[in-house]
Amino acid sequence: EKGSSSAASTSARGGGGQWARKGAARARPFEPRTVSLAEVLALRLEEEPDELDAVWAEIVSRGLEVDAPAADALFRACSRASSQYAGMAGALRLLREASAKGLLSGAHRSAALVSLLTWCKEDELDCTFELCDEVTDADRTPEVLAALEATFLFYDARGGV
Repeated sequence: EKGSSSAASTSARGGGGQWARKGAARARPFEPRTVSLAEVLALRLEEEPDELDAVWAEIVSRGLEVDAPAADALFRACSRASSQYAGMAGALRLLREASAKGLLSGAHRSAALVSLLTWCKEDELDCTFELCDEVTDADRTPEVLAALEATFLFYDARGGV
């Protein structure tokens, strides 16, 4: 309709008046995400998953916190590595070690569980049930519950349940 104005057409004409200027004044420049040393070490595993034992030993020896991106890279390597931490059983061992050593805080534990369930699938359910025993009340976020559901659906689809 001629003569009508919408926010989109006003903006396209360079308008917007006082609201556009206030919004532009509050705009923040891009701030890059801080990458932890544990994540930097773990990212090496994308190219060299069989170095998992060495990378994990380095993280433990330095007492580095395992944040969500580091956990994701570690558990992705567990799904591809041929090491003591291979597969879901190995990933579960790594999760337990990280928790016991205080390297995996509650803030990152739920994301770590989601990564473990996403990357590590087994042909048998025993290890998955062991992992379920590790899930605490604090871990029962919608994301963790959805990952558990997806894991059990994976087994069901394969005829395993």
